[in-house]
This record gives sequence, C-alpha cells and structure tokens, in this order.
Amino acid sequence: MDPSLFWKGVFLGFFLCAPLGPVGILCIRHALCDGRLAGALAVLGAAVVDALYCLVAAFGITLAAAFLDLGRPWIQGAGGAILTLVGLYLWREPPARPAACGHNGRSHLFGAFLSTFLVMLSNPLPILAIGAALSALSGSVRLSAPAAAPLLMAGVFLGSLLWAPLLVIGASALKPLLRPERLQMVSPLIR
Repeated sequence: MDPSLFWKGVFLGFFLCAPLGPVGILCIRHALCDGRLAGALAVLGAAVVDALYCLVAAFGITLAAAFLDLGRPWIQGAGGAILTLVGLYLWREPPARPAACGHNGRSHLFGAFLSTFLVMLSNPLPILAIGAALSALSGSVRLSAPAAAPLLMAGVFLGSLLWAPLLVIGASALKPLLRPERLQMVSPLIR
C-alpha cells in the first residue's frame, strides 16, 4: 500500500472540500453566535459528509454516478429547497445581538453539526468533484487494495477538518467588527 495515498487525501480534502457558500456561512454563523466549539462542530459536519462522499467515490464512482443521474431531479430539488429555506431564514432574521446569540447546551452543539451535515448531504456537487479528482488520481494511485479507500477517506476527512481552526479563528477575529449598529447599516444593502 502506498502511504502517500493518505497525504493525497489530505490535499484533496483541504483544497476540494473547503466549506464555501452556504456551508461556510453556516459554519461562520455558528462560530460567531454559538462559540468556537459550535463553529468547529459545524465544520466537522461538513467534513464527515466529505469523507463519506470520498468513500463512496473510492469504492465505486460509477455506481454513485448512476444513482445521482437516476435521482438527479429529486436530489437537485431537495438540495435547492434546503438551500432556499436556509437563505430565506438568514435573510429574514434580523442581525443577531450578542445577548441573543449565546446558546449553551449539548443539543445546540449537535444542531451546529447537523445543520452543515444535512446541507452538505443535500448537495451532490462535492461527490462529483471528489469523484473527478479520484479519476484524475487513478493513473498514479492504485485504489484496488482493501485498505486504500479507507486510507484515502481518512486523509480527505483530515484535510477537510483542517478548515475548522481557520474558520473559527477568522470568525473570532471578525467578531469585534460585527457590532449590531454596523450590521444595521449593512442590512438594507443586502435586502
């Protein structure tokens, strides 16, 4: 077995699985409103889906592609509906005040994880990107060994999870700039 497979997975996970778009916004929002741990758990939710998609892609991208093609209208419809609902919720909600943001408790931390997990799961684009990257790597990487797919999955998981400290530290650094009066000034511009 090629030990560089793990490091190739870390590279793929870091560069292909960056929590961008709605998932990134959810991660940053959890970090700002609910604390660093909630932000890290939100990134963890996205990283788990990235790892699952990598495992599916490594074990059989053709099966996954056939399933995605067969269920494309349903998957796209469900994913679009979830993203629309998240967007409407964030758009309609007034800027959060620091006192209203603080949530404590295990159930809210699980909610941070679950929110990004479900949004990532409803988006078929990551599995296609990971599948394409694995297809490109297939010339230089042999995925037929029994432990190759889990090793690659572990690398993708770690690479994707490396975004947690970056997002949490970045959101924490911006938090002092996001005072309610500044958010009120920006709010009319984005509506």
